[in-house]
Amino acid sequence: MHTPQRRRPSWPARLTIALAAIASLTSAVGIAPANASVYGSCTISRCSDARSTSSIWAAKGYPTGSGWYSWPDGKYNYTGGRFYNREGQLPSGATYYEYDVYSDIEPLSAL
Repeated sequence: MHTPQRRRPSWPARLTIALAAIASLTSAVGIAPANASVYGSCTISRCSDARSTSSIWAAKGYPTGSGWYSWPDGKYNYTGGRFYNREGQLPSGATYYEYDVYSDIEPLSAL
């Protein structure tokens, strides 16, 4: 009997998770990460991964342009740039950016 392999979440799903976990908000003045109280109350699995990733993105200055960035594990991580919140799932009146949580072996554009 063939056992189906468990698939890794697609990059849009990972970006959505990262967006919710990191929730990097900006104002007209600059970029500010989500309030720390969000992190302490997180009950979703893999929150610790998002917290760790957030500190790495912070060290990179939370880049706002989409693209691949080298990661400490020798792999690459992606930021999707501005998230337009077209579905209205996040509070309006703020600017959001997408950040990936899990790194990839190499940028997909290089495959």
